Amino acid sequence: MNVVSFGGGTNSTAMIVGMYLHKIPIDLILFADPGAEPPHTYEYIEVFDKWLAKHGLPEITPVHCVDKDGNRPTLEQECLRSGTLPSIAYGFKKCSLKHKIGPQEKFCNNHPACRAEWAAGRRVHKFIGYDAGETRRVQHAALVDEANKKYENHYPLYEWGWDRAECVRVIERAGLPRPGKSSCFFC
Repeated sequence: MNVVSFGGGTNSTAMIVGMYLHKIPIDLILFADPGAEPPHTYEYIEVFDKWLAKHGLPEITPVHCVDKDGNRPTLEQECLRSGTLPSIAYGFKKCSLKHKIGPQEKFCNNHPACRAEWAAGRRVHKFIGYDAGETRRVQHAALVDEANKKYENHYPLYEWGWDRAECVRVIERAGLPRPGKSSCFFC
């Protein structure tokens, strides 16, 4: 079971195009939506979904944070309610854990194909778009990855030696427009 973590930006778009070119199967593409992406990110998802369909790949599945009452609090709403800045302003990444990683893991925890992999004693393969210039991120993640019993993480852009410039070239060669910066509009 191959799950792609799609952020809506250059790296994850190039990673999916690269996986297609390298014939790496994709079973699920998850976009964790914190509810605060700039409008061009949501518009790009529609464009990219058409490219995915044309190439026989699964459409992007949006996932988001849900509280115990079933409400969908956006990161912006949480910051306004608590009167604080996002945690990244203080040097932390808790917003990514809560609004990006958490919703993807919750979705997979309830997805029949993921559950079947785990029941069979196998790990789900998760693909993350760290590029060749992000050695520290890959090395830091590797320490956590080894202990993960549920997921085997892969960093294909890093493995292929694709830096940011190559990611842009791959996207353009695929006939796609550039996605633009994908991050919360206030970060």
